Amino acid sequence: MSRRYSFADVVVVISLLAIGIYSPFLLPKATDATSLVVRTPDGAQSLSMLRDQVVEVEGKSGLTVIEVESGKARILRSSCPNNHRHEIEGWISQAGAALACVPNQIVLDLSGDGFDSVMR
Repeated sequence: MSRRYSFADVVVVISLLAIGIYSPFLLPKATDATSLVVRTPDGAQSLSMLRDQVVEVEGKSGLTVIEVESGKARILRSSCPNNHRHEIEGWISQAGAALACVPNQIVLDLSGDGFDSVMR
C-alpha cells in the first residue's frame, strides 16, 4: 500500500524542522554575571565579579573562602564536612547560577544585567 503525502504534510514537517534547527538562535543568551551575592546566616553582601579577589566569610560551622577570578566564582575552601564537593561543582560565571555549602549555610548567587538574569 503506497501512502502519498499531501502538500500540508510536507509543509508541517519542514516547518517543525526549521523551528527545531533555529530555536537555539532565537532564545536569549545567558549573560555573564556582574555581581556575586554571598548569603550567610548573618546576612548578605555583594561582591564585584569584575575584580579578582579572595574573601573569607563566617558560616554556621566555620570559615568559607570564596574566590573570584576572571569573572568566575567558586568556593575555594570550606569547613563543610564534604569540602571535596566544591571541587566537583567548580566555577560559576553565568547570571542565575548558584553554589551552596548547606551545612555551613553559605549560598553564592550570581546576578547580571540583561533579560536572562531576570528570567532565571
